[in-house]
Amino acid sequence: MATISEELMAEGREVLASHVAEDIHRFGDRILSVEPDNWYGLYVRGVADALEIDFPNAIDCWSKCFANMDEGADASAMLGDIISSLAFCLTHMKGGEVKDFSSLGQLISDINQKLPESDDEVIVNPILDEIASFLRDNDPENPFTAYYASKALAMTAFRAYVELRFFVGFFGKVKEIGEILKAKCDPRVGGAVDTDAMFVDEVLRVMNEAISDTPAEELDAIEEYWLEHNIETYLGHLSQAYQMSLAMATAGKFVSKMAKKVMNAEIPLFIKNYLAAKI
Repeated sequence: MATISEELMAEGREVLASHVAEDIHRFGDRILSVEPDNWYGLYVRGVADALEIDFPNAIDCWSKCFANMDEGADASAMLGDIISSLAFCLTHMKGGEVKDFSSLGQLISDINQKLPESDDEVIVNPILDEIASFLRDNDPENPFTAYYASKALAMTAFRAYVELRFFVGFFGKVKEIGEILKAKCDPRVGGAVDTDAMFVDEVLRVMNEAISDTPAEELDAIEEYWLEHNIETYLGHLSQAYQMSLAMATAGKFVSKMAKKVMNAEIPLFIKNYLAAKI
């Protein structure tokens, strides 16, 4: 059983408020040196890792934190630091690095299970809002990487949620982030964002059409269905389209042309399979 006193948590709040990664890491390591599976120590270390742009270890620490969390612990109290440090991490990743974002969707799902059942459990929007706010006021070293990370966050959230109405909001914010970067960055970055926006715009279009054309009660029933069934039925098509969108933005002219063709075929299949839920 984790030993977490009020005094320790008060000290933790003070250290976390400093936003000094080295001090936060030292505090978290002090806890974990005594109890390696202490959920509070893992939470603190995850914040430090994120501030140090160590994405894989941050996600790993937070995943273990929520798996080990004491019953009755206030998960919502940790969200602010997780959201802000993760947004910082996603906007400061180095260009050229290949990141596996798949574990992020599972983390979001794990966090949601520890929170009250309400729309407030959606943490993707505040992360994207912080990313947008940072990019308005700062020039990222690797703007397309920051854009790609935002888009990957919206994509991986498909493994935590099944509601189309949520995703319209997520992708709308990704589009906003792209517009911010286009307005302030090198034209080559703007061109890559423009090319990639074909994916975002088409996904938004098919989701908005589905929401508009489907009666609300039917849409609710479809969402309930996918909560209990294998989402790969539709998600595989969207994932394929996502990969093609990356190829369009980064590959040569011939490959981009072929990728666009595949992408445009896969997105309608995504929404067709989603709406084909047996309700």
